[in-house]
Amino acid sequence: MMKDIAEIFGVIMPFLFAAVVVLGVLYFRYLRRLETEKTIRLAIEQGHQLDAQLIEKLMEPQQKSQQGPEKMRAGGTIVLFVGLGLAALGVIKHGFNDIDHNVLGAGALVALIGAGIVTASYIAKKPNT
Repeated sequence: MMKDIAEIFGVIMPFLFAAVVVLGVLYFRYLRRLETEKTIRLAIEQGHQLDAQLIEKLMEPQQKSQQGPEKMRAGGTIVLFVGLGLAALGVIKHGFNDIDHNVLGAGALVALIGAGIVTASYIAKKPNT
């Protein structure tokens, strides 16, 4: 009975987690928009002149900044060291005589992804703005 519940939970939990993350993002976007509307309403009530361009700029979704090579290098370095940490865990988990090859392989995969991101950051050219 408990094994069945654990198996059902194992299948449902990733979907439930994804749904919670998506709903959380949508909720906080809604709160941010509500706060912007409140600020605009307060400015109008206080008699400030707001032109249409300013209101449009305030109401449009925030643009994400371009991810430059520096941010790619930082993210890639973090991913690289997470992979190295996983690989180290695979080596020292059961002692050096009994290496966990699954964890070691996962760590190597993550580390190589990080190395690829760092390499791509050096190849990528920063856009001229």
